[in-house]
Amino acid sequence: MLTLYVGPEYAFLSPWLNLWLITILLFLHNSPVSSIILATGKTKILVFSSALSCIISIIINATLTQRFGAGSAVIGYFIYIIIQMSFYYLYINKRILNLDSFRIFKSFAKPTILAFLSSVPVLLLNFGGLSVMTGLVLKTFLWLSIFVSSLFIFKLVELKQLSLYIKKQGAPLP
Repeated sequence: MLTLYVGPEYAFLSPWLNLWLITILLFLHNSPVSSIILATGKTKILVFSSALSCIISIIINATLTQRFGAGSAVIGYFIYIIIQMSFYYLYINKRILNLDSFRIFKSFAKPTILAFLSSVPVLLLNFGGLSVMTGLVLKTFLWLSIFVSSLFIFKLVELKQLSLYIKKQGAPLP
């Protein structure tokens, strides 16, 4: 993806892009809980955890800039998100929202682990001779096929539930 977007001379940045994507995944995982907290008006702990996370992130970024360059910002942001998630799992979910943190973590971890495992065979494939874009499209389609199949095989998504959801949305079934 990075090669397509900015060219091969910046391919060395791909590890930072990967870490940033993982960070975004973790961030998006906590977004619904953040919205609930904002809706309840109990934002004091959210402000406190954000301030603490931000200060630690800035210190990490400043400390690592000489060694990692732009990567230090990605590392700092990753640490920021980890600290935020820790506040959510250890305090906010339990004490403020009365939610089971372990259950929330399992509902996030299971499909995420399947997504990563689904990528292993795709990453091992080499579509030599094809354009980068064609290879990317083929790998994406293959990954999506493996991932969706594994969701059904491991019963994280059941066809019956899916069809009920689609009916509720008003979409016609085939």
